[in-house]
Amino acid sequence: MKTLIAPTPTIEWKNGQIRLIDQTKLPHKFEVKNLKTVKDTINAIKTMEVRGAPLIGATAAYGIVLAIMENNDPKFIKT
Repeated sequence: MKTLIAPTPTIEWKNGQIRLIDQTKLPHKFEVKNLKTVKDTINAIKTMEVRGAPLIGATAAYGIVLAIMENNDPKFIKT
């Protein structure tokens, strides 16, 4: 069966935000969530909106990028 809908990445960095599939909604609903802050990222991991070691690791890595952007201090990166 062919589909005309483009596949959605499980996680991606888009417009300064983490964009991911909310795993808690599957399989009954398909919802994409945007994480804009470190707090959003921590909450997504704690509430299992992201599941599986690789996806949790990627989400945490993007969360570090958000932390650097939120802090907006070059010295923050060195510590």
